[in-house]
Amino acid sequence: MTPAEFHRLAETWGGDVERWPEQVRAAARAVARTPDGAAVLAAERRLDLVLAEAPVVTRRRADDLAWRVMQRLAEEPAATLMQRVGERPSTRPRPAPLRNWLRWLLPAASLACSVLLGVSLARELPFGSGPSPAATIIAMTIDLGAIPNDWGLP
Repeated sequence: MTPAEFHRLAETWGGDVERWPEQVRAAARAVARTPDGAAVLAAERRLDLVLAEAPVVTRRRADDLAWRVMQRLAEEPAATLMQRVGERPSTRPRPAPLRNWLRWLLPAASLACSVLLGVSLARELPFGSGPSPAATIIAMTIDLGAIPNDWGLP
C-alpha cells in the first residue's frame, strides 16, 4: 500500500484501522507503524473525536439564528437570493395578453348564453294559462310542435 492510498483510506474510514475494509487492514497496519502513517492516523483520530462530540446548541441560540435568517430573507429581493443560491430566475415565457384574454372567452361566452336563454325563457313562457311552465319547457326542448297554439308571437 502506498502512502497516498493509506492517506486516502484514512480520510475515508477514519483514524481507527479496525473500521477499515478487512481486505486492506493488514497492509494498513504495516503502514501505520511508520512515522508518516502514525501521524496521518493521529490527525484522523483528532478529527474523529471532534466529529463524535455532539455540539451544544441552546434553544435561545437556535431561535436567534432562525430569527436572523428570516430577517435577512425578508430584506433581500427574491432575484438576489436566487442568484446567491445559484438558481436562475424562471425563464418560462409569460403568456401573451391575447392568449390570456382568449382563455377567459369561452367561460364568459357560456355565461352570457346561459343568461340570455334564461331571460328569454322567462319572458316568453305563458304564465297562468295552458300547461305548467315545466311542461312547456320540456315540450319546447323535445318537440316544437307540442307548443300550445295560444302561445307565441301574434
